[in-house]
Amino acid sequence: MRRAIVPRASHSGSSMKILVVSDIHANWVALQAIEESFDACLFLRDLLD
Repeated sequence: MRRAIVPRASHSGSSMKILVVSDIHANWVALQAIEESFDACLFLRDLLD
């Protein structure tokens, strides 16, 4: 069984932005369209080259 490592927000009360990406299938245009900053990225399913 694998365990996901998910960073936790600091105790200062600030929120954390997590980008969740799923089924990209080599759609680099979609990945490049992400303009907002994020603290962590989770890939679900597959990322094909």
